[in-house]
Amino acid sequence: MSTLSPSLSDLIGQPVQNIDTPALVVDLDAMNRNLGCMESTILQDADAARRQRSCPFRTTTA
Repeated sequence: MSTLSPSLSDLIGQPVQNIDTPALVVDLDAMNRNLGCMESTILQDADAARRQRSCPFRTTTA
């Protein structure tokens, strides 16, 4: 991870109002939680896509 410049390091722990705009502020805990949810959803969807929904070789007899 890169080192923050001294001016940015001074803002850590300060109120949001002290940040000059425009600025991107990210809640890392919320972002990681959301990424985990998206990952699990994608994996579940991929697993569901691999499951066979019907038997393609079944034939009906008259």
